[in-house]
Amino acid sequence: MNRFYKVSYKGKWFIIQDKQGIYDLFLYRTMLSEDGTITKKEALNTNFIKKHKDLCKYYGIPAYIGKDKDLNKVYKQ
Repeated sequence: MNRFYKVSYKGKWFIIQDKQGIYDLFLYRTMLSEDGTITKKEALNTNFIKKHKDLCKYYGIPAYIGKDKDLNKVYKQ
C-alpha cells in the first residue's frame, strides 16, 4: 500500500492508518474526521517522523495504526 489515511484528532493533529474507520473503536467518532491521505514516502521522511511522533505523544494518540511493516517499525511506541 502506498497511500494511508490521515485521521484528524480534534483538528489538532492526525493518526496515520491503513483503513478508514479502524480507530473508531478507540475514541468517539465526534473526535475524529477524515483528513486526506499521506504517501508512504512522506510518512517515512526522517524530518516528518520526528515531528509526527512528538505531536502524537503530546496529544496522547498513536502515530500509526495498521499492518505495514515499515511504518510499524518506525512508529512503534
